[in-house]
Amino acid sequence: MRAQVASLREQDLLAPFLINAANDALAAVELQERLKAITLAHEGRILSTRVLQAVADGAFERILVDARLEIPLEGLQDLLHEIETRKPYLFVDELSVMARPQRRGAQAAAAEMLETRLTFYGLRRRADNGGETGG
Repeated sequence: MRAQVASLREQDLLAPFLINAANDALAAVELQERLKAITLAHEGRILSTRVLQAVADGAFERILVDARLEIPLEGLQDLLHEIETRKPYLFVDELSVMARPQRRGAQAAAAEMLETRLTFYGLRRRADNGGETGG
């Protein structure tokens, strides 16, 4: 029984769901790269990104990224699905979507691009969790 308890303590069952990065900056880069890949895969483009201050959340910290995108509706649906279902889990904190006025003519056949502002975060274990001290 003690061996089983020790084995369970050694296993980090949450690890697949958390951002595994050495520090906040690397965690933020991981989130930005993931957003970039998903956005490009769904015919969107990133207008800007910025990393927000990490926020303590119990034994974890939220690594927050704010982004502005242009993406078609179908791409936005797929992007949100991927953000919230792939591991590590990410969470949408804020979302605003605005349709840009379409020009007549050749642009009419193209998919309407939505200007989207998205703030999302992933969870990372706090460095000071478990009595560790930063150096």
